[in-house]
Amino acid sequence: MTKTQKPLLAIDPGPTRSGFCFVEETSWQANWNPADGPQPRIPSKFTTGTMVNGLIVQSLIVPNMQSDFDNADLIIEGMVSYGMPIGRDVLDTAVWIGRFETYAITAVPDRRIRPYIEQITRPAVKLELCNNRTAKDTNVRQAIIDIYGGDEKALRGVKCPECRGQGWRGRGRPPCDACADPQRPGEHGTGYLVPPGPLVGVASHGWSALALAVTFYRIASRDW
Repeated sequence: MTKTQKPLLAIDPGPTRSGFCFVEETSWQANWNPADGPQPRIPSKFTTGTMVNGLIVQSLIVPNMQSDFDNADLIIEGMVSYGMPIGRDVLDTAVWIGRFETYAITAVPDRRIRPYIEQITRPAVKLELCNNRTAKDTNVRQAIIDIYGGDEKALRGVKCPECRGQGWRGRGRPPCDACADPQRPGEHGTGYLVPPGPLVGVASHGWSALALAVTFYRIASRDW
């Protein structure tokens, strides 16, 4: 997993709510060109979502309240100065970044391993995934989809053309032979030749948090 072989919690911080990606397992990126350097790992078992900041803090300090957040290393999207005036939301977000880091380090006194904590800025994410610091959010999202094998493998899957995704066909609804599981004779098929991928359900700030996690593992692969 991470440098301490622990789960990873990536946070896209906000003034009241933050996106998160909790990574429990990783695997090698399949579609990787060796000419691009060491093969990176990517999150393979993970949960994304948006949560009230106070609940994230409680999850960091109370074992098993939300998940295993209290035992995770922490990656947070850091703030960048663009030379422009900032508002209250930006200042509140900065405060919460400090709170997340503080509670991750100090709130559980009986921790045997100090959590690894790092901030990665949004321009750094864009540069790593898109080779362009000014890439748009849609470009980052598409880069993640491509890393996971493209739209069909990462998201929607490929429906069975014989049953059109129903898992059965014909009078009496007999199982579709084209997509049926041979280990489960007599049951309806899955309706898919390629099942929906791991990015199904990722939404909103969950994409930003997942991008943080993917970026961290790609950078770390060059350091290990």
